[in-house]
Amino acid sequence: MACLAATGCFGGKKLPPRIQALLATNDPAVLRLGVYGDPLGVNPALPLEEFGRLVVDLVHAGPLKRGPEGTFQPDLFASYVPTQDEQGNLVVEGAWRNDLAWHDGTPFTSRDFEFTLQAMAASDSGSPYADLARRVTAVQHFDRGRRTRIVFAGNSTQFLDLLTVGVLPSHLLAGQRLREAMVPPASFAIPDPDDLAVPASAPSASATVVPFALFPVGMGPYRLVARQRARFVELEAASGAAAVAPFRRIVIRCFPRLEDLVGAFRNGQLDWMHVPPDIATRLEELRMPGVTFVRTPNPACLVWGFNTRRPPFDRLPVRQALSALINRGRLLGALPMEGRVLDGPPAVGLATMSSGPQAGTARAAGLPTELLTGAGLTDTDGDGWREFEGKPFSLTILTNQSNLGRKVVGDLLVEDLKKVGIRASVVTTTWSDLVGKHLAPGDFDTFLVGFHVPADRSWINLWHSAPPVGERLNFTGFCREDLDRALEAWDRVPFGAPASPPVEDIRALLAEQLPVAWLVQAVDVVAFQNGLQGVDPRRALLDQDLLTWSKPPVGAAVPPR
Repeated sequence: MACLAATGCFGGKKLPPRIQALLATNDPAVLRLGVYGDPLGVNPALPLEEFGRLVVDLVHAGPLKRGPEGTFQPDLFASYVPTQDEQGNLVVEGAWRNDLAWHDGTPFTSRDFEFTLQAMAASDSGSPYADLARRVTAVQHFDRGRRTRIVFAGNSTQFLDLLTVGVLPSHLLAGQRLREAMVPPASFAIPDPDDLAVPASAPSASATVVPFALFPVGMGPYRLVARQRARFVELEAASGAAAVAPFRRIVIRCFPRLEDLVGAFRNGQLDWMHVPPDIATRLEELRMPGVTFVRTPNPACLVWGFNTRRPPFDRLPVRQALSALINRGRLLGALPMEGRVLDGPPAVGLATMSSGPQAGTARAAGLPTELLTGAGLTDTDGDGWREFEGKPFSLTILTNQSNLGRKVVGDLLVEDLKKVGIRASVVTTTWSDLVGKHLAPGDFDTFLVGFHVPADRSWINLWHSAPPVGERLNFTGFCREDLDRALEAWDRVPFGAPASPPVEDIRALLAEQLPVAWLVQAVDVVAFQNGLQGVDPRRALLDQDLLTWSKPPVGAAVPPR
């Protein structure tokens, strides 16, 4: 624990004096965040690392934004109306806010939005939104570009999610591939010299460019004014943005070493920090005065999935037995993370860590050994190992080789299976081969992966047998018409009075039928100084709305929590 108490200097070259001053002064107009790692690329249309989304939500803005309880609210749109056409396709018509401009001062036009959709839909975009963008069948502009009408092929809340993606500046990115886009540094930006490049077509060496993914120009409440990779990102309140910026500046301090992150927080140089889960409990034991720790459920859930198309995993008693024999507490203890044991699908909606899953796994009648025997897995020759249909039975557990924690969990499952007479082995492979050669074509017995189970979005891509929109992630092959219908109802954009989605019916069915055994759910841990107000203890780390946070003036009384 000695390293966690360190207060000394941080490795590497010194921070710019301006950043040192912002970190050293507890100015209520400056928010100081600490993260272990780096946000990396912050192009809103491309895949994001964990803390990249934190920056993207502040720098970029889309027509819509996610509001409380997963609702959709206007952002760059001043208002919007979802309807449907004669074929039942979703139609969204929105009116743009007046006088919108990019951070570099260039006026926004509705053509920027249309360009964004085209850029994401391009075959070489690498965008996770490519499939959704290709489902746009028409974009029409009216009233000199002040209103835009978007028509989709089908009806899905995922189309509204597409409208929350930050709009891209066509005046900077036209003619470039999203992954490789380079732009001249904005007049307000101070790029790291290591990120500067001279394009081959430049007339002089002074005509430098920087990667758009590192130094973007957006329309969010903050503009990115400076960054040094693995050291800091500095954001400044942007004038004229649709959303109001509560802080004049936000500094995201990046730390490659845990002891430096903790030392900066203990020295009062950070208002908030993301706590690596393997040290959270030890940090709390330090009892730092004036500090609050908050735990929120992470969407990541570790599951043991079964190929329900392959005997004997198509038999419910077998899946019930395999789920029942797992010592989940032991699995959680072997992982370098904080989490909680799952006894069924995680809860939907905002919940504190004290809110356990509402739909537990249905308790099967009988012990695991009795269930296995009843399903035809028997030890007929008395050698201690079970057979199935007259042949020795064994199973493999597939997982990705880059995740050592899952390999450890797999080895523990092998030990649990041995106790009931089942031979098992863990097979690791690359992530691309795991998905492309095994899970997608159904060539596996069981798999061990992390499911991203959103608390405020439908699960249609995870569990529908053939999702009408988006990627099919139901690798188990589990298929039921009543489940498909319920998932479609959950994913549909309602018109008029919204109906309650059949969420609990879906969770209860999955808990009963067990296409996967739910194992553990990760937990996000954050720590913040008690003067910081607005942190929502029910929201996951990256779902926090920093625009609702505030710091009281220096010397003011801190409101009770």
